[in-house]
Amino acid sequence: MKRAWNAVMHVEHGWLARHQYANLAIIFAIVTLAPGVIEWMI
Repeated sequence: MKRAWNAVMHVEHGWLARHQYANLAIIFAIVTLAPGVIEWMI
């Protein structure tokens, strides 16, 4: 996770950087929420 964050930090600013940051945020949200959702579904 830290490696991915460092990669985003080193990407040049611009649309691509924002796009990758958004993807990282979505992945982080899924990883964070998945355990709770799985427990709720069981």
